[in-house]
Amino acid sequence: MNKGNLDLPVTAAEACDLFAPLASFTRLAIGVSGGADSVALMRLLAHWVASEFSAPNLHVLTVDHGLRPQSAGELALVADWAARAGLDHTGLTADGPPPRSGIQAWARDLRYRLMGDWVSANTADGVVLAHHLHDQAETLAMRLARGSGLSGLGAMRKITTIGSLRLFRPLLGVPPARLRATARSLGQDWIDDPGNLDPRYERIRLRQAMAAGGGMAGVGLDPVPLAAAAARLGRADLAVEHYVAQCLESATTRHGAGFATVDDRLFFAAPEEIRLRVLAALIGWVGGRTPALGAGLETLAAGLEDGIAGTLGGCRVVPMKSGTMIARELRGLETFTMSPGETAIWDRRFRLRLDRSGEPVQIRPLGPEGFKALRGASAELRDIPLCAGQAIPGGFSGSDLVAPPVFTAPTPGMRLKVEFCRSN
Repeated sequence: MNKGNLDLPVTAAEACDLFAPLASFTRLAIGVSGGADSVALMRLLAHWVASEFSAPNLHVLTVDHGLRPQSAGELALVADWAARAGLDHTGLTADGPPPRSGIQAWARDLRYRLMGDWVSANTADGVVLAHHLHDQAETLAMRLARGSGLSGLGAMRKITTIGSLRLFRPLLGVPPARLRATARSLGQDWIDDPGNLDPRYERIRLRQAMAAGGGMAGVGLDPVPLAAAAARLGRADLAVEHYVAQCLESATTRHGAGFATVDDRLFFAAPEEIRLRVLAALIGWVGGRTPALGAGLETLAAGLEDGIAGTLGGCRVVPMKSGTMIARELRGLETFTMSPGETAIWDRRFRLRLDRSGEPVQIRPLGPEGFKALRGASAELRDIPLCAGQAIPGGFSGSDLVAPPVFTAPTPGMRLKVEFCRSN
């Protein structure tokens, strides 16, 4: 990447190097808002694909958040630019009104959700985004201000996933001035979003301060070294994640009944950062919400060292003689009615199938008494601890358990097939 002149367009040779990691994929979407950075990415990718013998098929996606009256016209404009670049385009529109606060977070989550849905429906490999060097520097600075740990300070990675959506950010080392120069050199117009000047937003305030020579720039921390620091911290974070994966493999067990256990001897022998991340991963697997690596998790982990149980992320974390157990809390578990022959997902954890005989049932957690009564009559539930088993679903008629859960092949009287549906 040419670093000598920040006003030079990105060359074709540089683009080939930047996009080389994308060449092995079959179909990729490009997230294009219409701003200078994203339209430059679109044009560079279009030229790269046209010059490559083997390159992915490209499709442009634009999300209309519905935040400004002119957004529909801007979406049409991006569609026209994409067509002129020889690319197909799809507009994705918000399916609900924005909230009164937290608009930027809402908009980001909306983009990823809508693009993820498109990628899944169209069997694409992921989305290419135009995040650049200054975006990386700003992200690091904001996370420093919030006291983030190593995983946060690694900022954005060139390839990452959010849920099941794979994201590619090939331009993280490219200054935005070069992307604007690229667009100009190609005769490509772009849209200036007035939201990028709105000081109500944290990122905009930071950007304006750095551009004016205040804030971190005033003490010599400009975007280039900040982005380099983020990249190095990201490398260190990946190294930590390697050992987290090893600890998860050697020191933990994830059970098909939806709870996890930890071998305390191996777990407490690991460094604190590894323990915190392992604990967060298991809470996320059991409860569906991975907690941040912050004070709440640190307090929970410190208590475990003293044999003190705690709750976090919808889970109970309980020290036991056999090791630490992570199980789903009873609080907040849903209740709904299932009809014979129906299938459903319960608590985002279990896939349920009710056989075709009998009457509709109410699905709710077994609870302590229900599980204790059932465990004595079910061999496959016998070894499940009470604090985990009470959060398993069953089918009830009033107070009577009429459809007990079964994890293996159904047997007489066991009408409800239950399968834990989150992957390891």
